[in-house]
Amino acid sequence: ENCSDISECFSVITVGTSEITEDISFQIFPNPVTDKLFIKTNNHVSISIKNIIGNTLFSASYGVGTHQIDVSLLPNGIYFIESSNNSITKTTRKFIKH
Repeated sequence: ENCSDISECFSVITVGTSEITEDISFQIFPNPVTDKLFIKTNNHVSISIKNIIGNTLFSASYGVGTHQIDVSLLPNGIYFIESSNNSITKTTRKFIKH
């Protein structure tokens, strides 16, 4: 192994989550966004927009399709949009508001 006396070696085990993620997958566009963020979902999901420190700024539930969220009043910055399905599985995407 390529370890030296100044680094600690450890094993990394990757666990696949593609089955879980597919159930609540969603797309966001455009990114970066100025005023209207579009969310395309393939299932019924609950959406939360959070700021960089984790405060929830917006929450809503959506069915299958493309939905629009007005983010024009959000200050410029980095945000996270989290999608959950019955609070069991979560998928998070990052978007930039400018």
